[in-house]
Amino acid sequence: METTTAESSAPRQAPLVSVIMPCYREAVPILKRTVDSILAQTLRDIELIAVLDDPQNKEALSLLQDFAAADNRVRVLVNEKNMGVWPSYNRGIRAARGRLLAIQDADDVSDPRRLEVAAAYLAAHPEVDVVGMGLIYVDADTGATLMTRRYPPDAGSVIKRYCPVAHATTLRRRELHERLGYYDESQELRCAADYDLWMRFYAGGAVIRNIPDALYTYYQSTSNIKTLNTKRILRQTIRIKLRHARTLRFGAGDYLYLACEAALLLLPEPAIRRLFYAVMRRRQPREAGNAS
Repeated sequence: METTTAESSAPRQAPLVSVIMPCYREAVPILKRTVDSILAQTLRDIELIAVLDDPQNKEALSLLQDFAAADNRVRVLVNEKNMGVWPSYNRGIRAARGRLLAIQDADDVSDPRRLEVAAAYLAAHPEVDVVGMGLIYVDADTGATLMTRRYPPDAGSVIKRYCPVAHATTLRRRELHERLGYYDESQELRCAADYDLWMRFYAGGAVIRNIPDALYTYYQSTSNIKTLNTKRILRQTIRIKLRHARTLRFGAGDYLYLACEAALLLLPEPAIRRLFYAVMRRRQPREAGNAS
């Protein structure tokens, strides 16, 4: 089901960028903060496709419908039943009209320049298919900045070791999905289907890059999927690597890295998370190069 209004259903020229935003049970003030950050983008040639995965969330639906009534760049899709985040992403992608696709998590915030900077990079680098960027980790309860994380300019240099881009920061060419597929919707990869997608894109010849600009704020909380499913994410990451190891020609060092990850499963989840932050902070000076 797609909800529209007389204004929002009026024909529009296909936008440059379609922003896909699944939402579920985010509090209305948080969801409003997120949508406001997209509608305030300096790049105006966009559409926001909000995919509501909880049809019973009447408050969220009312808010999104109000946005759609006020701004014809907003489209609202309502799943008939809870499908999960990856099927919701896939539904939004299939409904998108833009040549470029952006991702937005419903509880995070994009800097006003985010889409303009990323779209300009893809326009200047036609050989690149996906561009990610840095992101700022913020404690959702205190508002304190935890760290700024940046990824290697060439995602292919680390894709065999860990997820090479911050999923929610990415801008990609829509034709990639038509050529190389969509997110895996199985329960087997419920917490890490983005990593599997990058593996398949990379194996299919896609060029994935990162720029150092940190124009996305990720709010870390006790209810985030990464916090609630630390070990599950790690297990699924290992499973994805094993699935693609032969195609991507893993070497001895890659298998050793994988074995170290398997050993981490012996630790309690809080210890794994603390180690993650320690490693990320240590890695930053080496990886914060320019991708241009």
